[in-house]
Amino acid sequence: MSFHLYAATVKNLRGVVYSGDSPNVFEEKIKWLVRRFRYRNLGYLPELAKKYPIIEKYLGKPFIRLYYPIPELKELVELLEEKLGTASKYIALSSIYVSPLVVIGEKTLSTVQEFSVDCVMTEKDMSDRDWKLHMRIADYTVLDFYKWSTEVSSKILQLYFRGEDYSTLIAERISKIRADKRRYWRISSDKGKPIIMYLDLLSRVIETDLARDLKSYLSVAPAVLAIVSAIIIA
Repeated sequence: MSFHLYAATVKNLRGVVYSGDSPNVFEEKIKWLVRRFRYRNLGYLPELAKKYPIIEKYLGKPFIRLYYPIPELKELVELLEEKLGTASKYIALSSIYVSPLVVIGEKTLSTVQEFSVDCVMTEKDMSDRDWKLHMRIADYTVLDFYKWSTEVSSKILQLYFRGEDYSTLIAERISKIRADKRRYWRISSDKGKPIIMYLDLLSRVIETDLARDLKSYLSVAPAVLAIVSAIIIA
């Protein structure tokens, strides 16, 4: 992928689609998305279309194909997928494209929960206006976190390799996520179903010692380690 095309895609993208649910569930939710958000660019990997061919029907309105901007990132994402599962690949792709992850289907939700640091719950019956507003807010969440969270990811990896303490930086990530949840006050509840998740691959990378395998990718690793918001359409 030419880098100028990647830059143009990042500017206009509003979500990365991920699903592990049945084709019937996926089709139902995608039709719902298309009816309401046809003017929002949503990205998908070509391999997703092999499982869910219906997505190609809406190519360009609103869906666009995504690719890896450089080979090193593709290699790194494949490593993450091998060690942490398919969900990690899509979280990494959302980070690369500075865009929320759009999680389609209840079964898919269970695959991203292990990467969730926090979430926004709701009991509200969401109107189209609510969905549009909070999808936009989720976009701001990723964008506003991106520079800071990737820089901190780089610092944490460096401290990890030097055998030094990085717990303060991890705590700072969690604290900033809790503060960001206030953006969603219109729909937030102490109980209900998850509607927004905060996903952080870095925590799992550190917990599983996968960080050791990232040593040869240090120059690009921060690009996949941003804090990512996920919009749950289940």
